[in-house]
Amino acid sequence: MEFYECLADILNNMNGLMVILSKSSVGEQDLFNKTAKAALVKSYEFNCTLSKYTDVNIYLMVSSLRGMCEDYIALRYIFDEHSQDKDRVIDLMMNTDIYRSSIAQWKFFEKYHANQILYYEADFPKKEEEYKSQLQNIVHSQGKKRGKQSLPSVQFMADKSGLSELYDYIYHATSIFVHFNPHVLLRMGWGDLPEITFSTRHFNAYYRHFACFYGAYLFKELCAWMISIGLLDKAVETSLQKIVDLLGKETRWPEIVTFEEMNIGGLSKLVLYDSPNSSKQVIDDH
Repeated sequence: MEFYECLADILNNMNGLMVILSKSSVGEQDLFNKTAKAALVKSYEFNCTLSKYTDVNIYLMVSSLRGMCEDYIALRYIFDEHSQDKDRVIDLMMNTDIYRSSIAQWKFFEKYHANQILYYEADFPKKEEEYKSQLQNIVHSQGKKRGKQSLPSVQFMADKSGLSELYDYIYHATSIFVHFNPHVLLRMGWGDLPEITFSTRHFNAYYRHFACFYGAYLFKELCAWMISIGLLDKAVETSLQKIVDLLGKETRWPEIVTFEEMNIGGLSKLVLYDSPNSSKQVIDDH
């Protein structure tokens, strides 16, 4: 049974627990807990879809990893740094974003489709600033430097939570899909040289493996953290360990830059290049 089938089987066995977890109640109570549960359900559904997904345009789903990574980092940071105010922080972030998005929406439609009725009032910029200022006050009251942002950058939160390497890797892996990147666009060219054809389908197997592997990795990290703070039933630990074991069996984790795309064969790879662990050993020996 290959990686995708094993993962799908594990996730299917978790379905009952996830159905229970996904249920909640309307209201402002426990906003942080609800947000964390929603993030976990999103991660679970992404993995369920991807483990069974064989469409040739799977390339278009890889960028979702960044959102799931940022969910995990921001939730951990808010819980660790603003535990007493975590529900209020979520509420203020939500309202700030609603008004910010409404303002951007208004400006876009004002220029491109001005006849459409929109959710917007003249005092929205003022309301956005009020919510943002309240959020900044919470951050400032706990000794954080007050800046233009409501919360620190995701990079700062990742550093503070000990997740900087994870964030940097997922950021680089996904930013190349959502920002202009000649490398990714040009490597879509494949064929019988010197003729090539551009298509996202040429790297479909690579993109599927990358998204499925790191989707599962982020899911098990989020699960483990939620168990540690009592937001997730320990009954999920058996399935979680199976995911850990499945990931551990993969001797070669998916890379952002591969030897194959750099036209470096197996022999050259072994002779000219090293693993971080081997490189560290060489440094330590000297």
